[in-house]
Formats: sequence, C-alpha cells, structure tokens
Amino acid sequence: MVEGRPSLREETYRRQQEIPETEVERNFFSGMVVDRARFEADHPFGLEVAPVATVERRRKQAQSLFQQIRQSKWGKPLMGLMGVLAGVGPLVFERMQNRESLSKDETVEVANDDPGVQYEMKRLVLEELIASGEMTVEQEGRFGRQRWDQLRRLAYQDFPTLTSKFEYLHDDQPDIIAAYGDPRGRLDNYRSLYIMMVSEFKHSSLPYQFSDQCIEDAVTLIPSLPQSEALTVYNSFSQELMQTIGFRAVREMALGLAQSLPAEHPVMQQIKKHAWLSDEAAGWLKPQKENSSYFDQVTGRVRIYHNIGDQMILLDTFPGNGGPADGVAWERGLPAQVAVRTPDGEFNFSRAFEKKSASWQYSWVTDTSPLRFTQDKQNVEYQDEDGKWRRLTGEEGEFTVMGAPQKPFKEKKKSSLYNAATDRTGESAVYPAPFDTSDVIGEDGNLRATWDLNDFGPRSIQMKDQQGKAMSIFFHSSPKDEGAQVFLDNSHGCIHMKPIDLDVMSSYLDRGSKMRISSVEIDTTKLSQNEKRGVSALTEG
Repeated sequence: MVEGRPSLREETYRRQQEIPETEVERNFFSGMVVDRARFEADHPFGLEVAPVATVERRRKQAQSLFQQIRQSKWGKPLMGLMGVLAGVGPLVFERMQNRESLSKDETVEVANDDPGVQYEMKRLVLEELIASGEMTVEQEGRFGRQRWDQLRRLAYQDFPTLTSKFEYLHDDQPDIIAAYGDPRGRLDNYRSLYIMMVSEFKHSSLPYQFSDQCIEDAVTLIPSLPQSEALTVYNSFSQELMQTIGFRAVREMALGLAQSLPAEHPVMQQIKKHAWLSDEAAGWLKPQKENSSYFDQVTGRVRIYHNIGDQMILLDTFPGNGGPADGVAWERGLPAQVAVRTPDGEFNFSRAFEKKSASWQYSWVTDTSPLRFTQDKQNVEYQDEDGKWRRLTGEEGEFTVMGAPQKPFKEKKKSSLYNAATDRTGESAVYPAPFDTSDVIGEDGNLRATWDLNDFGPRSIQMKDQQGKAMSIFFHSSPKDEGAQVFLDNSHGCIHMKPIDLDVMSSYLDRGSKMRISSVEIDTTKLSQNEKRGVSALTEG
C-alpha cells in the first residue's frame, strides 16, 4: 500500500458512508460492491429448503403482481426490463441503443420485501417471454431456431465454433452482426451483447470468450482515442466488465493499458485512483478463506467473490451446469448413477484433486495417467498414482480405487469396484465390461499419451457440509463437454465446468471458503419431446 493512501478496505468503508464526488464514480462503485445479505436473498434456495406452504404463498403473491404488470399500460416494456434483470436476456436489439425510460407514475410497483416472491416473479417472466417469442432461449443456441427448416438446423450443427453459431443465429439481424463484428461496436454494446449471449449460450464459454475479446479490443482501441473519449470508453466498459465478469477481467485490462499509456494519461490516473494494480488488490486473487463461490442454476454461472465485512466484490465468473431440474432430490446413499437435482445449500471448500470413483468405470484411472503398450503390443498399461504400471485392458485389468488393487473383470461380483460400477437404475442391471484398445486409440490411430476419459476430468473440487461431512456432489469437468466450443450438459447432480475454469476457480479458494448453491426449478435448456424427436431425426438422417 502506498504510504499516506487509505487501504482499499478503508476506502470501501468510506465510500459506504459517503456519497462519491462524481456520477461516474458513484455508478462504478455501486457496480463493484455487492451487499452479501441482499445477494443471498436474491438467490434463495429451492423447494427442498423452503416449506411448501411458504412456496405456495410466494407464488400466489407473485402471480398477483404479475397480472398487475400484464394489465399495465407499460406491461410490455416492464416485461423486457424484468427479463434482463432476471438474467434471461434482452430481446429487442433496438433497446441496446435506445432504452425506454419509465417514470414512477407510469410504472407498476413491483418491489417486494420478500425475495422469494421476486424469485417466483422471475420464473413467471421467463415463462412469459419464452411463450411470447420475445426471447431466444438456450435450446436455440444449442440446436438452431425453432422456425428453421431441417436443412438449416443441420447446417447450424456443422458450425465448428460458438462464435460462428452466434453469427448464424443472428444473420437476419444486421445491426447485431455489425456491432458484434466491429471492435468499437463490441465495446459500445458490450453489456447488451453479453446479456444476449448468456441467454442463448448460457452453459457455454461464449460470453466469456466474448469478454476476453473485448478486453483485447479495449487495450488496442483506447490508446488510439482522444483522451476525453478514451476515458469515457474506459469508464463505461470497465464498469460493465466489473458487473458481468469481475475484478480479474478489469485488472487484466488495466495491466494491458499500462503497457501502452503514459502514467499521466487520464485513463491511467483513473486506474491509479481505483488502485486496480496495487498489491492489495492483487491479493484478492490469491487463495484465501475470505473468497467464496456462488453457483446459480438460474443463470448457469459460478461466481467468485471477495468478502470485505458485509460486502462482496465480484472477482471472476465461469459457466456451470448442474443436475437435471426434473431429477430426484439428492440425499446421501443414493446410487451414483441416479440423476439428482443439484442440492441447494451452503457448503465449505475442502480441496481440489484428481478424483477416482468406484461408481464410474472410466474413473477408476485418474486423468493424465501415462499410457503404454505391453511388450507384446496386445494390451495397454497405465501408470498409477503410486508410480506403478498396471494393466488397463482385458480381464487382467487392475485398479486401485478403494484400498488394495483389484481385478474387477476377473473377480466380478467379489469385487467392490465391479459392484459399485454396475448400473441398477434400469429394469435390468448393466455390468461393466473390460477396457479394450479402442478406449485408448486416438483419432490418428495411435495410442494416446495419457488417459483422458475420467468422468470427473483432470481436476475436481470437493465440498463439505456444515457438519464437516464430505459431499458426494463435486465441481468437475466431463470428457463429453470439456472442449471450449461445446455446451456444458446436465450432470447427475454435480456441477459441470470447463477444466481451465476449475483450475482458476480453485486458485481463489482455501479450505473453509464458503460455497453456496442456489438451483433452478424450470429447465429452459431442454427440448420438448416433439423437438427431441425432430433433432434425432435430423442427426440420424
């Protein structure tokens, strides 16, 4: 900390007590700091936590307010505004440029002291916007627009990147494409484009890839602008970036600008004023108990916050996806193969590690374990965590997940691994079969260097409940959706994330860090049964 300058913690307190000098400063600070109690009230737990009578009361109150809004003169604009506040997306592009302003006398008062009622209101607004066709939901980001014919949907599936899918999805909206394709347009319309992406591509990396692109744009563009204009662009974009992604992204931009702007430039003076490049601010990004994570299935986002007293500063944001909304309620002792809703609650960070699991055959070996052929080239071995090479393929396959090494395909029902990995959720049991060379041969026809089919990916984050018991719900990646250009699918109850995001997330947390989960009640990513059949026909044909 610079001698004579108040610490960021002291400055936070001062700003809570005083009105900042300028409108920009006030807006920036209000976007930077979140009241923890209010945030948690806005992200309530689901039906497993709240009594049924309470939920029914909230829904009746929400439906009453909702009807008032629909009958209001300003019902449609309010619906659009509430849709944005609910995190479900914009959806008329003109609002990006010309936002409608509503006077207090002409609006319906929708504020309510019960955050649970507000939560139910968001659900009703979401359903209404989807039904009216005013918004595009993630199923269209995944599969293409419902109004498209089969050939166009097939063409959409062939696009290799999320960026190309977004452009094709909006190819009939030239204003959006023009803004998206221009560096200045991206910065001027960043928040609106971001909101659109987190609606249509919610469980993907696209909104975050887009944010990284905008940071690069800002670092290149801002130094080329007149100083007053540069400051305006910086203030606007940095505020929006802080609110959508967090401090890590703002600091990354500041570091980039510091490489090309002189210290006396107004932008650098603003960065210095906020102390984004100070050692104290850098300390927020280090693992510590004061950092906490919040996973909200309503938005499909995992957020990391740094806690200062009763306030929180958003550090970083990642995509995440949990169990199916129509799954059974999680409880201890359920077979791992049962798809459950991700449980709501407050938990504590325990550790990040390479996970093995007895219940999932492909997780008997940790990701990144080296592979090699046996001397006769007929089988494949893997190097276990203890450094020993063990047989992977065939009935002689040997694995160490629970205690001593086992040969489950030879011992069969005598093996705890064999029994744990047997899926008994259907009408008849499905038993694990021995691995063969097809499991380890890459697309180039050669043996892969390492095992990469573990169901929990290269890194998992384990939580403990408030009683200190380890949870069977993990934050982890999955081989099927680890790629940067694919959507995260529903899990069996855990939270799916990208491997690189898990690495960054775990670097913020320390043992005992708070981890809060608030789950969604309606699933907008699923297709109806008719739509599923339609997509199946396309892919099979």
